[in-house]
Amino acid sequence: MNIKNEFLINPGKIGLNELRDIFFEKYNFFKLPKYSIEIMSNSVKSVDKLICNKDLKTVYGVNTGFGKLANTKIELEDLSSLQRNLILSHSAGVGEFLDNKIVTLISILKISSLARGYSGVRYELYAVH
Repeated sequence: MNIKNEFLINPGKIGLNELRDIFFEKYNFFKLPKYSIEIMSNSVKSVDKLICNKDLKTVYGVNTGFGKLANTKIELEDLSSLQRNLILSHSAGVGEFLDNKIVTLISILKISSLARGYSGVRYELYAVH
């Protein structure tokens, strides 16, 4: 097998051939381009500015509940708990574990999507992976 050392995750622009190479483990290291890190940082600053704005009442999914609780404002001091609970609520699974190759593909696709800078996700989320 021909192993390439590094795959540059081009946010939102990963092709089928690249996904195939990732699946067949032709890369052993993944990284984001520097411009993507800056875009993510700017997105985080935008979210921070929104939640610190005393005049702005709510931003869905940022300082509100979800679904039927969308009109419930979450106070600034409770936002960390809200985000943690959101992650925990999605951390259930049923059935057999997924193959590591599939988990890697899913992770790369998710990182590629989030690194586009539209979600307010911090770079540290990627760095942990």
